[in-house]
Amino acid sequence: MRRISCQADVDADIALLVQQHPALSKVLSAVLAQMQCIPLRLREGGFAGLAHIVVAQLFSVASAKAISKRLDTLVSPLTAENFLQTAKSALLDCGLSNSKYNTLQGIAQAEVELTFSFTMLAEQTPEAALQQLCAFKGIGPWTAQVYLLFCAGHRDLFP
Repeated sequence: MRRISCQADVDADIALLVQQHPALSKVLSAVLAQMQCIPLRLREGGFAGLAHIVVAQLFSVASAKAISKRLDTLVSPLTAENFLQTAKSALLDCGLSNSKYNTLQGIAQAEVELTFSFTMLAEQTPEAALQQLCAFKGIGPWTAQVYLLFCAGHRDLFP
């Protein structure tokens, strides 16, 4: 499966989108006139990437950034193993809610137990990857799509 990995991929996909859907040409032209280009927005993947997306759910951008920064400082590097070794009280004190903690705890445990793999997730079809991510309590379609689009480079996923 071809992944989005560079700006040229984004530009090629926009050209393909316009070719396949000419009615979008005016809309995209207006957007591009304002932005110059639609930028590549790949983020760090793996546990850290998903953790930051989970943190950002239902928070303002400023709050999510502050909590993510505290989480990165507390759990460094932000891996499943390090997350599991960090006291729950410390994770809650940095701003995680109980539900976000439980979601990340479940994903971290599955990764450590080798019942879940971010590497394998990136190689799956979008449908299979969405199903696997949404199997975790606290991960819905929007969160899964955001991870697959921005961290795993999946195409054709818009939350």
